[in-house]
Amino acid sequence: MFSNILIVLAAILYIAAPILFFVILYYVIKAAVRDGIRESK
Repeated sequence: MFSNILIVLAAILYIAAPILFFVILYYVIKAAVRDGIRESK
């Protein structure tokens, strides 16, 4: 029972971690691009 919960948690982390990573990366790049555009004007 307990080991099944750990497997489910591991699967959720395995799926969610890359999604979370790309979302954070997207917002960081978007903020950097916005700052770059603001500085160039």
